[in-house]
Amino acid sequence: MISDIQAIRKMCSDFLTRPKLVVIPSMNLKNQVYKSLNDAGIAPVNLEVSTVQELAMKSTMLQINKNNLSLLNDNDIAELVRIVYERLYADQKLNYFAGIEATTGLYKSISRTVVEMKYAGWNQGNVDLSFMENIKKRGDIDQIINEYNEMLKKSAYIDMADVIMMAYETSKLNIRYDSIHVMEGCSLGFIEEHFLHILGWEKTAAEDAYLIDYKSAMKNTEVISLVRTYCITYT
Repeated sequence: MISDIQAIRKMCSDFLTRPKLVVIPSMNLKNQVYKSLNDAGIAPVNLEVSTVQELAMKSTMLQINKNNLSLLNDNDIAELVRIVYERLYADQKLNYFAGIEATTGLYKSISRTVVEMKYAGWNQGNVDLSFMENIKKRGDIDQIINEYNEMLKKSAYIDMADVIMMAYETSKLNIRYDSIHVMEGCSLGFIEEHFLHILGWEKTAAEDAYLIDYKSAMKNTEVISLVRTYCITYT
């Protein structure tokens, strides 16, 4: 956190009274960040400390309530994925997953993949499934995500990835920060970076060096988790 404190100190010095933002990995760190700033003698004048998700929720809450949208949590998403999966399975539209036993663990693994692909920019056409060498698996994942998105629309549901993109649209004409610092340890997907840029973020070389590549993380963790859980060999 030392390098973060140094960056925040400079930000507070260069933009003393101007709106500034520090992006943190978790809201649990908020009090710790403020304490560290206080201990370092840094006056956080007009400084906001928040996660991307919290920022997005603040800027879209009125719109979400106005349109009677329901925000899904992780368990809700897993349940919707289960419904989509079983519907596609019953209609014999699945190929790769047709011979795999459906379990709670499978639904959770697929739901995590759905979420991560949306964060990586699925709805914006930013995700290429070519890293999945198995064409049948690629086709099944494509169907599941598209059916999941359709179910959200029909049921007036929204997930956090949708909230962030809604916040992006809402924030085009709203607040911009004079300086934004993303703390080390943050994991930003395409849509999160997209949102921060519209708020005024210009990624530094240092931030670029430690930010996690969300698509690489998705490729290396979710595929592996399915292999470990179900003893599937991907080819």
